[in-house]
Amino acid sequence: FQIEMLTSNCQGKHPFQRSVADLLLGFPTRYREDSNTVFNQWQKMYFFFLQDDWKAARNLTLNAGVRYEYATPPHERDDQWANFIPAQGKFVNATGGGIFNRTLIYPDRNNFAPRIGFSYTPFRRAVIRSGYGVFFNHTNS
Repeated sequence: FQIEMLTSNCQGKHPFQRSVADLLLGFPTRYREDSNTVFNQWQKMYFFFLQDDWKAARNLTLNAGVRYEYATPPHERDDQWANFIPAQGKFVNATGGGIFNRTLIYPDRNNFAPRIGFSYTPFRRAVIRSGYGVFFNHTNS
């Protein structure tokens, strides 16, 4: 853990005290925090999509679709995950076995995302397009 700051007028006995004062005053020049911890993380993701277009009129096209997304929670190769459970006041460590035991996260299997849209041509050189969809953000840490 290292903080390097510009020199301030703080008269603390230790350089670190001046560094903290510089940090609070907004004078940091560099901040670096190192850790030798290495996590070998991986995650599998599966996505499927169905869509159909329908020409409702000469100048109007409608489209509809649905997307299914499944992503396993992130895994750590050596099961080095841990979660803190505040109600119990303790950490729970990952163990080998099923997805939950290895990741400490329940997988989300209901990510169905509908999509709808249209394309309308009011006159020859103009097109109006619009669409709507539901999107998911998967755990990626």
